[in-house]
Amino acid sequence: MFMPPRAIGQLVPSSNRTVERTVEALLGGYPDWGACYARIPFHPDGSGQPAHGYDLPPIRAAVALLRDAGVAAISWNGTKGCSDGFQVDRDLGAAMGAVAGCPVVSVALDTLTILGRLGARRIGLVAPGSLPQAELSARQFGAQGVAVAAMRAFGVAGNPDTAALPPERIAAAARAVAPGVDAVLLWSTNLPGLPVVAALEAELGIPVVDSAAVGVWGCLAALGLPGGPAAALGGRMFGLLE
Repeated sequence: MFMPPRAIGQLVPSSNRTVERTVEALLGGYPDWGACYARIPFHPDGSGQPAHGYDLPPIRAAVALLRDAGVAAISWNGTKGCSDGFQVDRDLGAAMGAVAGCPVVSVALDTLTILGRLGARRIGLVAPGSLPQAELSARQFGAQGVAVAAMRAFGVAGNPDTAALPPERIAAAARAVAPGVDAVLLWSTNLPGLPVVAALEAELGIPVVDSAAVGVWGCLAALGLPGGPAAALGGRMFGLLE
């Protein structure tokens, strides 16, 4: 079996069932790159991390294990940093970069970068959990200058059930929040949105940003790699990377 000579690293919530499938699909266009994964505690009921911030020792251990694999960049492929106010991910990246010896980025922060570069100031938000959880995310995006103009929350409790949401339900929710916005954000790295991104962008005429795919985007950006090979699956955001 061929082993790509270089790899990106992905920190994954322990109950997530979607990140690996998304990353492997997007890396199909990068034959010289593979991915290595390490999990941190994030249980199906949402426990495993503090209400605000992170439990750093297990994250530090996971990052050190990815360092052992010689990865070139690491993404925290989870969205918790948004609900905690984004600064926690800036602090995490600074602390873990020293452990990793390579860039450590996060989906939450890279999503802000993507939305800014797309010129998306009004977005539609699709989220798996409760409406209050989606509203919290909306407030946090609003504090960063990104207005959530419409949202849909599936009311699903727990990552395993989120990963089982069918593509047609995700697509329907995206259509519902699309009118009058600059982009649609599928906001959970366990929400299996990648299979519907390309078709939705063609239908709606606006970018559709899949959270788990942002974990790949962030590593490509940190390494100065082009996004073109991932654009057919991952959508317009990969076209931002030349």
